[in-house]
Amino acid sequence: MIHLMGSRSSSAFRFLILAILFSACIVPFVARAQSSDADLNATIRAAITSDPRSQGMTEAQLEALVVALTKQASEQGVTAQDIQWRPLSAEDFAASNAGTTNTCSGLPAFFCSIDEAFGLSGPYGFIAITLGLTSAVLLFVIGMFLHRHGHHVTGAFVAPTP
Repeated sequence: MIHLMGSRSSSAFRFLILAILFSACIVPFVARAQSSDADLNATIRAAITSDPRSQGMTEAQLEALVVALTKQASEQGVTAQDIQWRPLSAEDFAASNAGTTNTCSGLPAFFCSIDEAFGLSGPYGFIAITLGLTSAVLLFVIGMFLHRHGHHVTGAFVAPTP
């Protein structure tokens, strides 16, 4: 009888621990979602009130519009930062890129453009060289595997005899 009560209290204790861990994992996400909804609500309200056409709206109309737009934005995954984002003007873009230098530092333009195309910018080509060598080794291993198992490439490019 004592053993059964011990197992019941033990399982209740385990359940309590699991419930606490679960709620500890979920609470930050719920709190962040609520704060992001509040930020989104405030951003939408500020955007609407900054428009001169909204001056004739009553507070109830404004609140209804804000609630509807916030709900729709939340469903589409739009954040307050998405609404506030503005592209840089040409002058600001040029000023922000004025301090950048050539990241290839001595590499030929072909290799520089290949590195940038794959997102490997920097003065060292270590990552690009390592990727190239790794792919060469992989091709060699696949070729050896095919050769050992009788998949020889012979006569594939020979023209048929008449």
